[in-house]
Amino acid sequence: MIPNHRMWDYDLVKDVFNRRDQDCILQIPLSSRSNCDTWYWLPDAKGIYTVRSCYKWMDIISEPPGSGVWSKIWKLAVPAKIKNFLWRAVANVVPTADNLLSRRVEVHPYCTICNASLETTYHVLVDCPFAKQCWMVSLVGFARNFVNFGAWLDALFIRCSIEDSCLAAMVCWGLWQNQNNKVWNHVVGRVSQVLNKAGQDMPADLTLGSVCWKRPRFGWFKCNVGAATSRATARISYGAVIRSSEDNFLAAKCGSLIGIFEAREAEALGVREVLS
Repeated sequence: MIPNHRMWDYDLVKDVFNRRDQDCILQIPLSSRSNCDTWYWLPDAKGIYTVRSCYKWMDIISEPPGSGVWSKIWKLAVPAKIKNFLWRAVANVVPTADNLLSRRVEVHPYCTICNASLETTYHVLVDCPFAKQCWMVSLVGFARNFVNFGAWLDALFIRCSIEDSCLAAMVCWGLWQNQNNKVWNHVVGRVSQVLNKAGQDMPADLTLGSVCWKRPRFGWFKCNVGAATSRATARISYGAVIRSSEDNFLAAKCGSLIGIFEAREAEALGVREVLS
């Protein structure tokens, strides 16, 4: 506004804001009174903002994806940070590409894992090919054709036991961490890594869904090989450990190679190096 004139400074508004914001700002009526403007929180009778009043207001305007999904999230036997993440995912306020773009943050709109679809909450946690593999390999299974993540989670709570629901929550967290690891560190995770981490982080009395190492048949040895890729350094790292059917440690090896490879190629190269 122009100081002491109770009118908009049209030139300043046009210089600073885009056309859409200009129209919105200039449509705001200005009071003819000389009183100074003050902040007023409309949902509260006294105009004072409190977290409690905000929570009540959000509860009124929000439309839960299904009956009881909110209470089921808070009753899960998982760490509080996982419950908070699920709540934010259902409310669609996690910083996915589509949410960032809606807030005018310039980011790549497509999923960094598959680079084939827009990065939404539902895509990252359910519909991405990598996420689908995780769900199909896990005990939870994969279910499709939902309009959003909230509807998918509500249906999962209905069909799954409490143990599988807790495992699904941990897998969702693992998928989100994997997505961020790809964005910030350029590291491509593996399905087994996500599921193993989900199983390891489960509470001690709820470990039915974990993916654990199994002993080979009597008289046999088992060699487990893992690999990680880094596009930033153009290298892959691999590691391997050999154990007997009695679960005794026999040997281990690790190393790195120069080159940019996909996850499967990196693992294959790791196997080749270990066997050589």
